[in-house]
Parts: sequence; structure tokens; C-alpha cells
Amino acid sequence: MPAVIITDSGSALTEHDIEAAENAMGVRFPDDYRHFLLQNNGGKPDPNMFLIPDHPIPGQSDLLDWFYCIVHDSPIDIISACRAFKGRVPEECLSIGCDPGGNQICLVISGTEQGKIYFWDHEEEADEGEEPTYGNMYLIADSLNDLLNNKLIEVSW
Repeated sequence: MPAVIITDSGSALTEHDIEAAENAMGVRFPDDYRHFLLQNNGGKPDPNMFLIPDHPIPGQSDLLDWFYCIVHDSPIDIISACRAFKGRVPEECLSIGCDPGGNQICLVISGTEQGKIYFWDHEEEADEGEEPTYGNMYLIADSLNDLLNNKLIEVSW
């Protein structure tokens, strides 16, 4: 498996920057995600394709277009993304990236699934006013490190 290279990252962060973002969102990032932000502050991964094993369409895959970064008032800012998807993804999930079509890559930050990475399919989203569930979410990795080290693959046409 080739090493994942991250390009177009945000500017370098400090622990203080991460704590300020956590406070703004009322969350605590898992250690592997904190480490990722300190090293990369989001960006575009290469390779960026991943399989969605539990998707109803066999062999379904997608592209991880961006990991969100901490850059205030930017469309790729994690705080902005979390505000945009509040009430649309389960409460314990944090949107940490997106595909080219607006589907989300979510990190579970609490509960029994803590640390796992899910693909959130906006085409199957709960109706407005309904509580979001995992009905439109598909497990893609057991952790961020698993996603980066084992799940992102080269596109071969």
C-alpha cells in the first residue's frame, strides 16, 4: 500500500489552535486526529479512493476529496463544516472531510464506536426534523490511522 501524501494543507497549527477549535465546537478530538491536524492541518490525500464495504451497492467506492482544516471562515474549515452538518449527522460524529459531491467523512468522537471512520451519504439523509441515525452511514475504517495506512488506494482505470 503506498504512503498517503497530503497536499494543500492549512497553515501549521499549535496545541492552542486545536484546543480553541475543540472549545468552539464543544468536543475533544481523539489523539490520532489531533496528531494528524498538528502534522497536516487537513488537505488533499493522495491516494484518495476508498471502498465502502457495507454499502448496499456491491463494490461501491468513493473519493476523499478534502480533509477539513482549521482555517476560520473557509469552506474547508472543520468548524464551519461541523456547524453546517449539526443535526444532520449523529451527535457523536464529527465531519472531518468530504468527497467531491458533498458526502461527509465522519469521525466518531464518543460512544461505543469512538475512533471509527464512517462515510455519510447525503442522498440517504434523514428527512428534515428527524433525528439523524447511522442508516445512511457506512463504516470505512476502524480509526483515522487505519484509513490513512490501509484504506486509501490508488485509482486504477
